[in-house]
Amino acid sequence: MPRLRLALAASVVLAATAIVAMRWEGTGAETSQPRMSPALVVNSAGSLPSTVDELPATDVSGYRQILAELRGTPVVVNFWASWCDPCEVEVPMLAEAARANAGAVQFIGVDILDARTSAETFIEAFAIPYPSLFDPAGALRIDEGSFGQPVTVFYDRDGERIAKVDGPMSQATLDANLALIVD
Repeated sequence: MPRLRLALAASVVLAATAIVAMRWEGTGAETSQPRMSPALVVNSAGSLPSTVDELPATDVSGYRQILAELRGTPVVVNFWASWCDPCEVEVPMLAEAARANAGAVQFIGVDILDARTSAETFIEAFAIPYPSLFDPAGALRIDEGSFGQPVTVFYDRDGERIAKVDGPMSQATLDANLALIVD
């Protein structure tokens, strides 16, 4: 039993360290070593980043272009920020859903109102497998008609917005909305 407690305590310390490191910014000690990990991409939409750490800045026009290029593919767009506690809670669920639906559903993250280094650290800390866009002004989220975060939007194969969830999602909500867009 003592070994189990020790292992559990070590896991808690490691998780806490990851969260602290994720929020550690502006100290001058961070390095920017790109991972260049391939992103889960369903089709090769020309404007969609091919790596998880590319994080290109995108405006409303660019975002709409990406959605247009993805017609024919169900899409889930999640608006998040590295400083958003509810985002930290739901992103592991979204990452797992992206892996489980690889090849069938395109997941896209949109980092809003954030610093690029914090966003990169968040992507790495949570092993987000799908591409993300960088929107420091939050214009894309406002264009979707939302003002808080997280926000998750579900599009069917025709590019029609089928559902939008303002605030954190439960697994049941994610599964129900995925069922609406996946054949």
